[in-house]
Amino acid sequence: MNDSQELNFPPISPTTHHVCNSRREGDWIIFTCPKCPRYIRKYNWKTRKMIVKGDDDLSIRHMGTHLPFGVSQDLTTQN
Repeated sequence: MNDSQELNFPPISPTTHHVCNSRREGDWIIFTCPKCPRYIRKYNWKTRKMIVKGDDDLSIRHMGTHLPFGVSQDLTTQN
């Protein structure tokens, strides 16, 4: 009797990453995807509420960051 067993896992599907653009409207930071026109993610930085719409394809991972204009400008300016 052989105690070893072969484990078969389903193949891992490749995940596609889309980098989102961001803008701020009042207390909301809004992320949109340049490749998925229906995708929108809204994050309220005060209440921490998040709303996501148009995320039908679960194989796509949407990512993005938001830096206030002054901070992002400072990061790209070199002395």
